Amino acid sequence: TLIKPDPEVSLRLRTIADLRRYLPAGRGEAICNLSGFVHLNIGTDPGSAFHDTCMRVRDKMNIVRAGFPGLGDLSLAAIVFKWFPFFLARKQFRFLLRRLARAGNIPPILTNWGPILPERADFGDITVAHAFGAPPTVVPPFVSLTVTSVRETLTLSTGFLENAIARPKVEHFLDRIEEELPKSACGEHDA
Repeated sequence: TLIKPDPEVSLRLRTIADLRRYLPAGRGEAICNLSGFVHLNIGTDPGSAFHDTCMRVRDKMNIVRAGFPGLGDLSLAAIVFKWFPFFLARKQFRFLLRRLARAGNIPPILTNWGPILPERADFGDITVAHAFGAPPTVVPPFVSLTVTSVRETLTLSTGFLENAIARPKVEHFLDRIEEELPKSACGEHDA
């Protein structure tokens, strides 16, 4: 199923790490998109309740944050591009993706922008009532989800190509995720 995986399959996800922290100044311009992947595996027993799963993810992420999150893929890419021309490395990457997709072995990408602070969105006399982060549009077999919040509103959004995946499938997927959230976290939602 979409949310309840096979109990023999490890629950994995991929998230984004902001790599601007590694720049000499410790930060980059806000528009700078310098990021890397963090691969997370919480095993075959995620927990019996949503809270248990969240706590396992939190604990694993704390271990990742203690190191150098997001740099793992960059060192691998540097090695690949040192020995192979770009067109050949890209061909190999696409082959690997097709193989993983056939095996159903592509974890979703989750980005948590965290709270969007209304006081940081200064539009003069206009007060920000609601905002959310627009996720990157990814091509299949990837699925990307972005979580943002403003005040008491949590928004989960996804970017997808309608010519690659049908909108009803995406809506069904988001509905299934909403079913997994604690009822106190779910109010009215937009389709």
